[in-house]
Amino acid sequence: VACTYDVSGNYVFYINGLFAGSGTNLQTFVFGNIQIGSQSSGTESFKGKISSFQMYSTAFTSQQIKDNYFSNISNSSTLKFNLDEMTGTTANDTSGNANNGTIVSGTWSTDRPFAGRNVVENDTASLSFNGTSDNVTATSTSNPFSTAGTISVKFKLRSLTANQSIFGNSLNNTGMQITYRSSGLVLEG
Repeated sequence: VACTYDVSGNYVFYINGLFAGSGTNLQTFVFGNIQIGSQSSGTESFKGKISSFQMYSTAFTSQQIKDNYFSNISNSSTLKFNLDEMTGTTANDTSGNANNGTIVSGTWSTDRPFAGRNVVENDTASLSFNGTSDNVTATSTSNPFSTAGTISVKFKLRSLTANQSIFGNSLNNTGMQITYRSSGLVLEG
């Protein structure tokens, strides 16, 4: 899943590298409390596996989204969790910006969400989330995404139960999230 957004609240949503929808009135992204595997409040927990999470300070074109899906483009990310540590409670930010995340529970797995698909990936592992309390938390008071950005996450749902947040963020009750609802994947903010 990938999502691009701009300072005016416009966004474009992609699934498996293909356009899936667009809209307006999205709250501007804030780099406050980032939760991977739940909303920023820790609710609506995700049940499945996530093999990578990336954020970029530019809004990708549709071609760049496809390139990133099929071969991991080399554009410099602002935050990048490969989730391949296989041990410990730290998700290392490999972007070079030192926004390491803290893993709350979660189980390491050599299972990759995209294995066997026609997707070139560098993912060697994933982090399994139990749907009740697992998440990765990163916090910063700076906001490198104040004008535009792209969020990309590779995941596999283990259960099609509605209301599972794959990603959420907030600062002073402002933010956005990517959530699986009964209507499908949605970007909310």
